[in-house]
Amino acid sequence: MAKVTVHPEKTPSETIVKSANELVYVTDSRGRKLGLRKLPFLEEFRIVETVGAERATNQVYMGMLNPIIHIAEIDGEKIDIPRTHPQIEALINRAGQEGFVAAFEGISKHFAAGHKDLEARIKNADGTPD
Repeated sequence: MAKVTVHPEKTPSETIVKSANELVYVTDSRGRKLGLRKLPFLEEFRIVETVGAERATNQVYMGMLNPIIHIAEIDGEKIDIPRTHPQIEALINRAGQEGFVAAFEGISKHFAAGHKDLEARIKNADGTPD
């Protein structure tokens, strides 16, 4: 008799959670393997709250911080999303310039396409000022 194996379909929620938890790996110039995560939208708001109003309005600071907060692992060691400014500074120090560059390039390669598409849709949406 033939053996039948049924693979249940994942629910849409399970698929979203799984893809949100997937990491993209890059290697920095020091040879460290960095796991990059795509940040959930809510986390982007929480980072603004964590850095504070003054730093959040500083485009240079936020632009430099953005790649670093996508780092979820360094050489297999899990990195949590920072919740305090000292945690942010510790992550910046740990990543260093080498980690920043690798994260920036990894984000540009693996995650940026969705952001550009979103920006275009927002700019072309009804009611968006010209």
